[in-house]
Amino acid sequence: MKKTWIGIVTAIFLMCGLAACSGKDSPGGTSAADAGTQAQTGGAGTQAETDAAVSGEKVKLRGVYLNGDEVQNDIMDNYIKKNLAEKFPNVEIEWEGTGDLTNLLKTYSATGDLPDVWYSDAASATAIINAGNQLNMADYITKDGFIDNYVNPDALYYSDGGIYAISSGIDAFYTPAVYYNKEIFKQYNLEVPQTYDELLEVCQTLIDNGVTPISITGTTGWSVRNFLFFTILMNEDPAAAQALLSNEIDFTDERVIGALKKIEDMLNMGCFPEGVANIDFSTHCALYTEGKTAMIATMSWSYGELEAAQDTGVFMWPSSNPEVKTGQAIQIWGSTLNGWAVNAKSEHLDLAVQIAEYCTKQEALRHAEKGSSLNFKTDNAAPITSELEKERMEMYSNAELYLKPLHLNAMDSAVMAEFSTYTNLLLAGDYTAQQFSEDFNPIWKANTWFQKQ
Repeated sequence: MKKTWIGIVTAIFLMCGLAACSGKDSPGGTSAADAGTQAQTGGAGTQAETDAAVSGEKVKLRGVYLNGDEVQNDIMDNYIKKNLAEKFPNVEIEWEGTGDLTNLLKTYSATGDLPDVWYSDAASATAIINAGNQLNMADYITKDGFIDNYVNPDALYYSDGGIYAISSGIDAFYTPAVYYNKEIFKQYNLEVPQTYDELLEVCQTLIDNGVTPISITGTTGWSVRNFLFFTILMNEDPAAAQALLSNEIDFTDERVIGALKKIEDMLNMGCFPEGVANIDFSTHCALYTEGKTAMIATMSWSYGELEAAQDTGVFMWPSSNPEVKTGQAIQIWGSTLNGWAVNAKSEHLDLAVQIAEYCTKQEALRHAEKGSSLNFKTDNAAPITSELEKERMEMYSNAELYLKPLHLNAMDSAVMAEFSTYTNLLLAGDYTAQQFSEDFNPIWKANTWFQKQ
């Protein structure tokens, strides 16, 4: 099978160094040639800044950022805010943090109250772009040279040829993974499963001994929506996953229903915690770190917390098809619409772009210091120190196919919201994969995402 994405991955490894792949973070970035931007050098910047310096009054902007986890908070508090005054002495930003970017940004866009700069997410971005409120930064970052910071600039472009968000590019290295408690596996003489059937056997042994097998997040259908359904489909039939991602098949396809059925079966078998539909992200992590589950299926950005709490190993979700090797196809994270964005109607447009570039660079610097691999070039990359992450990255490098998540790259905001509802419903029980197919497929058919392609 020809390797999809592998050319990009190889290029990034060559530029950043495989040893720079690690951490549970996101940013890292130094200008390729000072980037030519005042935002990065901390110079006088725009005319607005110059006028502010003369008048003695600071230019005031508004910004919104994601504060959903410790990584994002670290980026904002210890990198972006900490260094902002030095880079932009004549600028004052009123920051607003939120754990619910989607609904906040939708509200601000609808009321005409969007900030000057914000962290964009795919769930809300399409509607904001279509309303003409999210700036296409392609010309700006090309003219000032900021785009030269990227190993693969093509990864920034949206389907219409615009660049609506800029980021450090760490997402392509995040993957779903199954982390397991080595002590519990040893206690019950369990081996790391190589196939889906072996995974079920491991789960049954744990259940028979009163141990909850796998922790996942159920609220908003988070785990199923973000990776579990698509990962199961990829490990059954990679071609079917590609076809669904490109709208060549729909949710009535038997392979799609089969992937949903596996989740239904595992739920009924007792593989997930009781009341899983109501388990949020922090709780699902705590169930593993406190030793209450033997495994946790989650995104790799959480590895540090898991590794610190338990003697932890890792494996990729096992294949359910003898013709598909486990780890052959891997879901990566991200969307071209995730990253720092600018209000197209900001009164300080050039300055807002410079702030977005600055935030991206600070994000990149932070991630590089933690040893993460990035699309954004840096000169401060740290080596991987975690053996657990080294092991996962080796699996990552051995994959032949890399696909981005379905919900972020094939669903408009309305369909994505419904997908969250129905995946949560599947985890609530008494709702079958067949019902999911029948109820959700008409919504999928009304999807406007592919009309933009």
